[in-house]
Amino acid sequence: MPRNGFKAAGESKESKATMKTTKRSRPTGKTPNPAGLEEQIRRRAYGLYVARGREDGHDLDDWLQAEAEVLGTKKTAIVTRRKAATA
Repeated sequence: MPRNGFKAAGESKESKATMKTTKRSRPTGKTPNPAGLEEQIRRRAYGLYVARGREDGHDLDDWLQAEAEVLGTKKTAIVTRRKAATA
């Protein structure tokens, strides 16, 4: 056996039989449950509404902010919100 610990190709038929194979995970092609995402967005939007002191008139802002956070674009949402606050 060479110093690196690997056998040369064809050195032993037994080596192929005893090698363990690992399965790689493959994408399932499934999209997240839209109803579950909508519920997460709804709950987060409500949390933003409550945090603002239940001030009406910001429902769309809250929804878009919640959507951005839930879908993983939180950094963009924070920057957008800061720009809006300074305008």
